Amino acid sequence: MEEESMAMTINAITPEIKEAASKEIAAQVITAIAPHVPNMLQISESMKANMEGLEQIQASETLKPTLSTMEVTMERVEDAVDAVLSSIDDINHIIPSPSNRLYSEIDRRTSQLSRSNNRREPINAYSTIIQRSS
Repeated sequence: MEEESMAMTINAITPEIKEAASKEIAAQVITAIAPHVPNMLQISESMKANMEGLEQIQASETLKPTLSTMEVTMERVEDAVDAVLSSIDDINHIIPSPSNRLYSEIDRRTSQLSRSNNRREPINAYSTIIQRSS
């Protein structure tokens, strides 16, 4: 009987002890955590900002191949333009320019005119000079 009464007593006070202990433990946990809540909020905000920064870096890394491809393309275009300009310069040095011949003809005719100012030789029209020089 004594064991039965002891078991009944234990069964009766166990819920009261659990409830009191739970309330006390909860109060102590809240007291221990409370000073750290602002730090946890600050860390949370910092992590959010870091994640946004990482997303921006990832987005820029995604664009880098496109930018490097564009740079390579621009270099190739510049090389092609340089080659064309070099070819044009080579052609200008090899083939005398019609405008240079035209100016030479005009200079020759002008000097002819000044020499023959007294003799009154017929002066050809400008269009005739152009036809002869081309």
